Amino acid sequence: MKTKHIGNITISSILKNNLYLNGIIASDKVFDVLKSSQYYGYRTTMGIFMKIGGTLSKSEFEKLKLSNSNNTLLSEIPENLSYEDYLKVREYTTVSLKKIPFLGKKTLKNKTYFILDADKKGKLQIIGQYVNENNIYPIKVDDCGVFKQDNYKDDDVVLQAGGIRVRSSICGYNCISGCKFCNFGKGAENYIANTLNTEKKEYITSLIKQVTLNSNVQTLFITGGNSSLEDMNKWTEFVQESINTFKKSVPDGSVDIMLTPRGFDKYVYDHTIRYEEYKKYLEYLKSIGANTISPNMELWEQEDLDKFCSVSRTGLNAGANKSEIGHNGYIDFIKAGIDVFGKYNVRTSLIVGLNSKENVKKAIKDLIPLGCYVVILPFKSPSKYFNQLEPNDYDLIELSNYLKCETDRVLSSLPENLIHIYRERISNSLNAHNSHNTANLCCGQNLDIIEQQALILEKDNHIVSMIGNNDE
Repeated sequence: MKTKHIGNITISSILKNNLYLNGIIASDKVFDVLKSSQYYGYRTTMGIFMKIGGTLSKSEFEKLKLSNSNNTLLSEIPENLSYEDYLKVREYTTVSLKKIPFLGKKTLKNKTYFILDADKKGKLQIIGQYVNENNIYPIKVDDCGVFKQDNYKDDDVVLQAGGIRVRSSICGYNCISGCKFCNFGKGAENYIANTLNTEKKEYITSLIKQVTLNSNVQTLFITGGNSSLEDMNKWTEFVQESINTFKKSVPDGSVDIMLTPRGFDKYVYDHTIRYEEYKKYLEYLKSIGANTISPNMELWEQEDLDKFCSVSRTGLNAGANKSEIGHNGYIDFIKAGIDVFGKYNVRTSLIVGLNSKENVKKAIKDLIPLGCYVVILPFKSPSKYFNQLEPNDYDLIELSNYLKCETDRVLSSLPENLIHIYRERISNSLNAHNSHNTANLCCGQNLDIIEQQALILEKDNHIVSMIGNNDE
């Protein structure tokens, strides 16, 4: 199948990067409907979740593979991709909405822009253009899916539309770390103790049970929010109960845990015992059912960790931020994770913009050979203070290509059977994590379950997204 390009860049990459970094202009009527959908999580994943590709039923998927059609984003599907793997890589992106009172033709003439509007039948569509080296490419995406967040609560268990998984955020916004670039956590001064109580544990496990009994969920993803030192044992208890509940319904399901380097009761250890303490904790997580882990460094250099993640605190919660854990602490934790879970069952994310392009490349070059996969996240800031750190799409595409080349280079030197095993691990790990760009749906809405049922009944034709440009 022919991959769609503008120049040497795929259209889907252009759409995802531009929508993520620059946001989308919403017409008044659409903005009024969707403004309540915005939520505030990590500043790197802030906005609404939008499906820019489509979801095909199995028969439609096979027909498209056999045809020579190249008029959809889905034409980028490789011929050897299975339907099951296709469901893991459907196109989602995170976008911020912009409302601009007046935009004349003159204002937009030579600019890249996307406008979210509705057609005469009320279906959402994106119209706009991509400007590159004096070429203007009209782009139109029909019938987009937007997942509203009206009932979203961060500490809910939510059904993940892009990867068929359950996501549990145990601490939620109650995070002790207080990183300056992140508005997910309340920070040490606003941390609320004793929220990890019996009532909350029963609530989370009941939701996991509810979701797993009513859908084809295959992965439990435990994420974000660091507990205080006094709550660390409780966090581990919640993890264990969540896994036990999940495994009762999905015995063969996989469990992925996003966590900061830690032992049973500390984040920071003396360097002489640090590796062993980390390894003991990771062996415990594996023993209770964890399959893959994601200790997200986010920042590579110690200097940047000190700049963005250093928090002045003393007493009980000293030693509970990323700066104190440090670059070397993260590397030791990653190495211990690889020893316990195996190569490429460990991944870490790096934020482009907060990290320089050169530092991201250095991280990729160091981590991929170790057996730790790297997830590249573009930085998106709602604050003027950080605006200058947002990367451009050319840097993101360059780094994406660099990551692919480095991964191919490292794996190509290995025996064929190991290449296959490691690529499958990377794929499974990324599906569990879904690159931070998928739709979190409150399980009470059951939208993803409805989508799955529609696929089974072959009734999902209406969400296939068409795209046109003058490059064809």
